[in-house]
Amino acid sequence: MKLTTPISVQSPDLPLTYGSQFFNIGSCFANHLANKLKHFGFHTQQNPVGILFHPFAIQQFCKWLDDEPIDEHLFVEDNGIWKSLQAHSQVYAETQLELKTNLKQQIEASRNYLAKTDSIFITYGTAFAYQHLSTQKYVANCQKQKAALFQKELIKVEALVEAIQKSIDTFLNFTKAKVYISVSPVRHAKDGFVENNRSKAHLLTAVHEVISKNKQVSYFPAYEIVLDELRDYRFYDRDLLHPDPLAVDYVWEKFSHAFFDEATLQSMKKVNQFRKFSSHRPMQQSPDAEVSHQAKLGPMRQELLTLEPRLQLD
Repeated sequence: MKLTTPISVQSPDLPLTYGSQFFNIGSCFANHLANKLKHFGFHTQQNPVGILFHPFAIQQFCKWLDDEPIDEHLFVEDNGIWKSLQAHSQVYAETQLELKTNLKQQIEASRNYLAKTDSIFITYGTAFAYQHLSTQKYVANCQKQKAALFQKELIKVEALVEAIQKSIDTFLNFTKAKVYISVSPVRHAKDGFVENNRSKAHLLTAVHEVISKNKQVSYFPAYEIVLDELRDYRFYDRDLLHPDPLAVDYVWEKFSHAFFDEATLQSMKKVNQFRKFSSHRPMQQSPDAEVSHQAKLGPMRQELLTLEPRLQLD
């Protein structure tokens, strides 16, 4: 009896290995992928200026990579903390100067990292954007400012295509990487459910139009796996909007079996065993038990690094 509609995942021409270097940017689902990569010991960087949901927000990050000055007119202060409307709220500082310095450091680190990257993963979350009325600029995050300061807009497919293409062009100026794009399966209920579907439709149309014109760009169907293959609220978190850990694990399993070669998959199993053992705490809370536990970790770690020297276990 067939109880699901399986979604096929296209494998890359060359399987990814521990020699691959990953750059992840986009919605919170991009962080899920990056966290899995880190857990299994891959080289990866994720969302240097925090979660970015919209193609315009990612394009703005790319403009910074291309040396566009950081616009301090889009810095806002709340209870002594400064944030940028063009970055996520997790990027903050106590002064404007410190915030600008922090952003510059993240941008420069990203330039250096991208030069060594061979796999870029971009996840788009919404086609709704907010325009800051006084500057006429689209923002990445309203930072809990008054709604009257912004105008919400469902961006047309043509404009999304242009933003996505320009972002890809910028990334590929730094590295000849393969680019993989996905659409986040997280539903944006605050937009309204009909509006969320319109938003995802705009994104999907724009993404596939870009892919059709770029040989080095492929699609990873995270959205379809969750909504069409899993297709059940038991795979969602308590808010019924975000995929739960089981769904994330399922998407990761489909991703890893499509993207990694068999030798890498076997190494990943051993890394997972190491992670589980390292996070385990002895039942006896004594110094001797902890010393014994740490003494076992050392040889396990060395064995893994001997097997795969490119592992990132810190």
